[in-house]
Amino acid sequence: MQQNAAVFSLPEVELEGKMVEKWVFEQSCRFGLHLLKTILAGLDEELCRNRPSGWRHKGYEERTVQTALGKLSFSRRIYVNQFSGERVAPLDEYLGWEKHARVSPEVKAMCVEMAPEMSFRAVSWAVNRLRGIEVSAEAAHQIVQDYGSVRGEQVDAEIREMYEDPKSATGTKECTLFFEIDSMYARQQGPGKRNIEIKLGVVHEGWVRERSTQERYRLKNKKVVVDSRDGGHLWDRLTAALSKEYDLSRCKIIINGDGAEWIQKGIEYFPNAEFQLDKFHWLRSLRRAVANDTKVLRVLRRHLENEDWDAIGQTVSDLLETHPDRADAISGFWSYVSNHKGEIRDYRKRIAVELEITRGLGAAESNVDTVLVSRFKRHRRSWSRKGAQNLGNLVELRHNAQLSEWIQQYREVQEGVTREVQNSVTEGREPKRASFWARASVPYLKASVRPITYALRGLLDGTATWSLSSLSPRSA
Repeated sequence: MQQNAAVFSLPEVELEGKMVEKWVFEQSCRFGLHLLKTILAGLDEELCRNRPSGWRHKGYEERTVQTALGKLSFSRRIYVNQFSGERVAPLDEYLGWEKHARVSPEVKAMCVEMAPEMSFRAVSWAVNRLRGIEVSAEAAHQIVQDYGSVRGEQVDAEIREMYEDPKSATGTKECTLFFEIDSMYARQQGPGKRNIEIKLGVVHEGWVRERSTQERYRLKNKKVVVDSRDGGHLWDRLTAALSKEYDLSRCKIIINGDGAEWIQKGIEYFPNAEFQLDKFHWLRSLRRAVANDTKVLRVLRRHLENEDWDAIGQTVSDLLETHPDRADAISGFWSYVSNHKGEIRDYRKRIAVELEITRGLGAAESNVDTVLVSRFKRHRRSWSRKGAQNLGNLVELRHNAQLSEWIQQYREVQEGVTREVQNSVTEGREPKRASFWARASVPYLKASVRPITYALRGLLDGTATWSLSSLSPRSA
């Protein structure tokens, strides 16, 4: 195995001070592409030696793929089944590289990791500028849509399983859970179309102190759920996500929201749920009603927190008489709060909870900004309903610190050796699909200690370690 790509002499290096690091990075990618191309050629050769008798070699075809190391052009063998006429490139099947795909799974994973935080144009710029990978914004968008759609199907399957098999709810944890629910409207693509309401649920077990010397807190076991369909889907999604960890029939649940009908329906899903009107929203309505009159604001706020409705009604009547110019705002405030009698008082005054730290609710509003607004609304962005839902599936994973793990699991399913393949090889049965042949056996990986063997194993399972000197008898 020649390593000409890694051989250089010091005078060849552009010793222009700041350019050394860039030069080393470029040479590393150059060598990496050389190594990858050599490994693919070795794999293709081994697959050829172990092909089924019914497959006939029909020559080579060139393919160009954007990899994590840059653009790679390579040739691989093409075969045709002499009985069915099926045409296949076993190397593509073995690697899990989709037919006609212009980017590798590793590059797709990079795009999916960045998309929940960055626009598709920014993703395209970042991979091109930082890694030299040519992926257009449109390609990044399509990759994210594909991955998001798969995640959405998984979530829907979990919801179906929850309803069809109640025993799938295996959670045993009992505690007090806080559901803080809100939503945001994003612009929908197309003239005259209504905006899309993207719903957000933030669930946590209370608060923990960040540092013992400072009054800073964070949410305990915080979980985020995002959905752009109707409110029922959000509650189904929340229930399915939590039922595997919590015994929801025994947990005390406080739902905090702005009083929208779909939010209040959440109490129908849980037997021990209480609703609390979000303080941010009723305070905002109060400020609109009293304008700059801070004295009346303090009085009404105290009455609301104590739910003294007689005093509130009398104060509202006085405001209508003295400020007829603000009648709409005052009447709107009265209508809003009077429809939520019994739901404004702080949960700490209504429910006995066993928590080390108790604080007021209101985390949903800030999370709407950090989770939804920053990605869906700024810079005049617009969405299709399906597109917003697919991206929301990945945004949810990202803010639950599960995106990297989910991508790895997804790739293992797509690229790994399936149980059916393993069984068919063990039992000596003919695999059902051409791709199973490619995945079933590569004897070269079981060979004695050879330099390329280490490289092949390291590429395929990520467990082997090797150095440049181990790849060739000659030291570079």
